[in-house]
Amino acid sequence: SEKIIEPNRKKLTDGTFKILFAGRNVHFKGMHLGLQAFSKFSLSHQSVELTIIGEGPERKKWQKLARKLHCEDKVRWLSTSNQQDLFDAFDSFDVLLFPSLHDSGGMVALEALAHGLPVICLDLGGPGLIVNKECGIKIIATNKSKFEVVDNISNALEKLLLDKNLLSRLSAEAPKRAKEFSWKKLTKNIYNSI
Repeated sequence: SEKIIEPNRKKLTDGTFKILFAGRNVHFKGMHLGLQAFSKFSLSHQSVELTIIGEGPERKKWQKLARKLHCEDKVRWLSTSNQQDLFDAFDSFDVLLFPSLHDSGGMVALEALAHGLPVICLDLGGPGLIVNKECGIKIIATNKSKFEVVDNISNALEKLLLDKNLLSRLSAEAPKRAKEFSWKKLTKNIYNSI
């Protein structure tokens, strides 16, 4: 039988709203947009923090962008850890920010949901299919300007910070949504359709 992960979430115990990005530091992961949105969001909120876990060729560009946007003091940069360390880290955050522009799978979003972490993503690729209004917020990117997408990501962060009931509900529903994508459930759906 498949194990349902019961989230053991910190939930703002130190008063800081903690946002996580986890993944390769490559352009298509969209953190050039995520950093701009976080910067805008952090102007209105002091007790917020973004942690970027991962490595890659865009890391120096993203660090330079954080400095340019004057939010570098609220951004933490961590190297890639092993998978179990990443899974354990999910419990220390309030939301996963995953603004990937092109990600067929988006497995980090699925793992975050399994650990009770709501996801903010673009309505593109795998994450756009996985995340629904019960477990996160999808940002429409098609036919939108970069500025509109950045504003909408910033607004989504603000919505989750200010509406604790919504954040709590999304967190509670996230593992249920992740379970819908379990291998057992997917194969059962395939066989039922045949």
